[in-house]
Amino acid sequence: MKTKILYTVLLILAIFTFSCTNEPIFYNIAQEVPLLDSVVKGNVYSIVEQGEYLYAANGKIFRKGKTQEVTNNSNPWKLVDKPAGKIIRLAATDSYLYALSVADPINGSEKYTIYVSPASDKLSWEVVSVTGNVTAIFDNEAAPGTGKLQAYYSTKDGIFAINGKNAGTTNLKTETNFISTKKETNSEEEASFAVKAATVGDITVFSDDLSLCSDREKYFYKVDEKFIKYSTDGTNWTKVSLDISDSASACYYESEGNSWIYVGTAPYDGPGLQAINLNNGIPTAISEPVGKNIASCLDDTQVIGLYPFPYGSGNLYAASVMILSSTALSNDNQLWGFYPDRDSWNRE
Repeated sequence: MKTKILYTVLLILAIFTFSCTNEPIFYNIAQEVPLLDSVVKGNVYSIVEQGEYLYAANGKIFRKGKTQEVTNNSNPWKLVDKPAGKIIRLAATDSYLYALSVADPINGSEKYTIYVSPASDKLSWEVVSVTGNVTAIFDNEAAPGTGKLQAYYSTKDGIFAINGKNAGTTNLKTETNFISTKKETNSEEEASFAVKAATVGDITVFSDDLSLCSDREKYFYKVDEKFIKYSTDGTNWTKVSLDISDSASACYYESEGNSWIYVGTAPYDGPGLQAINLNNGIPTAISEPVGKNIASCLDDTQVIGLYPFPYGSGNLYAASVMILSSTALSNDNQLWGFYPDRDSWNRE
């Protein structure tokens, strides 16, 4: 009996000593959050806010109320009616929801079609007739209700506005409002087309990748490898060098008086998410992103989309792709949600 008691005491002491000298292991276990079964699965190509709802596209279209949260007991994301084909992009204005559909995405003869539905609990889709081959749709992320929220479509030749069922024919792309990150290949510039826009005041800037964002009030931000640029007019940019991984996406985010640019990283062995501190809007340093379990959820993933709602604050959504190696992808791709009152990430 004495031997058993002594053994138990020694075992407890050993565990205590091990936990003191190996704190990260026990810390990680303590921070684990049981993961929920996801409803919005696969590659989530875009999320937009329209009226009282958030819409997510992953080939299909899911919707939930802007203030609704996924919990252990319920998941408010529901499938809604979609146009024909695979839905790969969404855009929204105060009055309309737009969807970009691709038919035959496998055999090399892809056909992209823009559809529009008036804002409604029940969606009703119609084709938007456009000139040229559509490559993307997006909106300028201006504040709803201000009259500045605008949707666009892009081709390899330009950027055009969409207003309801009417597609513009005036090319809005200029040398100063379009930021290209494409490099030259064999002395010829790669084809470059807009996939994202950001707005400050009455100025809208376009980019050929998803690492452009703004705080809507004063600054534009553009993340590139190893540095971030900021601008007040979208033309004159100031560069800040930081140890940033290759970026796949970016967004502006603020909480409790602090603000950051969140960067979704591209490398398959990267951190997944990085936070860049802002001091009065100026990028200063890299810090830890929100969420006590972020490492177990987003490390070693490529975060292809970041979506904060309400814009810049509140809940934060990250669309991740699990990269197994530099050449292999996983089918375990997820939409993650961060809710500040929980301080943790979980599947949507």
